[in-house]
Amino acid sequence: MKHRDLIRKLRELAKAHDVEVVSDGGGDHEKWLVGSIRVMVPRHREIAEVLARAILKDVAKVLAAQKEEQ
Repeated sequence: MKHRDLIRKLRELAKAHDVEVVSDGGGDHEKWLVGSIRVMVPRHREIAEVLARAILKDVAKVLAAQKEEQ
């Protein structure tokens, strides 16, 4: 998956859960804050599909759990 597509999907996921997405820069990895979740995203043009799916799945699971707590 392309890096920009992963970031776009993270933003869409955050918007669906009404949380903010903020980039925190970084070195070899970008640090993204999705709501209260810190997500590390490699700085590569192409990110392995397995890794991209795992990142999105983890974020979705935590956001869903947070929404249930409210």
